[in-house]
Amino acid sequence: MDIHGYFLCYNEEAILPHLLKHYLSFCDKVTILDNESTDSSVEIVRSFKNTDVISWNSGNQVRDDLYLELKNNVWKASKSKCDYVIVGDADEFIYHPEILHFLDDSKKKGYTLFKPEGYYMIADENYELSPSSNLLKEVTKGISGSANQKPMVFSPSIQEINFLPGCHSASPIGNVKTNYWNLKLLHYKYLGLKDFIPKQLERGKRLSEFNKKNGYGMYYLYDEGTHRKEYKTFIERRDYVI
Repeated sequence: MDIHGYFLCYNEEAILPHLLKHYLSFCDKVTILDNESTDSSVEIVRSFKNTDVISWNSGNQVRDDLYLELKNNVWKASKSKCDYVIVGDADEFIYHPEILHFLDDSKKKGYTLFKPEGYYMIADENYELSPSSNLLKEVTKGISGSANQKPMVFSPSIQEINFLPGCHSASPIGNVKTNYWNLKLLHYKYLGLKDFIPKQLERGKRLSEFNKKNGYGMYYLYDEGTHRKEYKTFIERRDYVI
C-alpha cells in the first residue's frame, strides 16, 4: 500500500512536526506546498525523511483561485506511482485507527474516493501546541461540520478530482467509487487563542481582492472580538471525536 500526501502550508511551523509525524506513519512520501512561508516551515520539512517541498507564489495574498488550481493538479505527479493520494492543508489530519488495513481493504473493494466524517477540533482556550505535544491525544474534542467532509483521499487513477472553490467538495470524473463516512477528517484549526487569533487576523490582512470579490474566506475579516466569541461558542458545543 503506497500513499502520497500533498499539503498546503503558510507559516505552519507549530503544527508541521505533528502533521509530518502523523502522515509519515502511513504515507510513503509527503510533499509540502509552501506558499512562501517566512518562518521555519521549510527547514522543518527538510529535517524529515521522505518529504519534499514545492514552493509557489501568490504575491503574499490568500488566493483561492491559485490554491484551487494547485490542489486540482499537483497530485497528478503520483499517477501510476501509488495507490492513494491525500490532498489537504497543514492542519487537516485524516484519521482511522487502522488506516493502512482500511485503505488496503478499500482498494480490494474498488473504492477510489473517500468522503470522511469532518470535524473542527477544539482545544482549550489556553492550549499551546509544542514540539513535544501529542496532538491527537491532547485535543480529542470537536464539532462536526459539513465543511470538513472534504474528499481529500482518492486514487490517482481517477481522471480529474475537480475540487470546487474552498476544496470542501469536488466533482471528480473517471473511475469514481465512493466510500462514505469511514475515515475522519480532524481539522485542527482551533489550537488555543494564542495560535488562533493572530493566524485569523493575518489571513484577513492577506486576503486578496479576488477572494473579496467572490466572497471566499470572508470570515478572515472578522475582528478579534468576533473570533474570540466564535471560539468560546465552539468550546461550549464540542464533544469527543477520538
